[in-house]
Amino acid sequence: MNVVNTVLSLSESFPFNAFYSILQPAGNEPLSYHWHECFEISFVKSGKGIYYVNGHTYTMMPGDIILFNNMEPHAWHSGSSEPIVHPVIIFDPSLIWKGQDNVIDSEY
Repeated sequence: MNVVNTVLSLSESFPFNAFYSILQPAGNEPLSYHWHECFEISFVKSGKGIYYVNGHTYTMMPGDIILFNNMEPHAWHSGSSEPIVHPVIIFDPSLIWKGQDNVIDSEY
């Protein structure tokens, strides 16, 4: 298994980003896992596929929401001839947690 650290640039003043991702169908190419230092929330708008995380395989369908913590290697694979369209939200963990004494930051 190939695992790559994906560096995602976020603003220092408000470390949050939202964007659309389109995963094109692929053949039997080897999976490349990635991880990043931010949290990720993805919503499957259309398409079907499979995602892999922590040695588990999950089927994803339209309407599914997928959450990844900031250190979890994961991979996606389109399971059909259609692309997977999924809006993605990424944010730095500091937006919701700044240490032991502050579980949820009321500033945001």
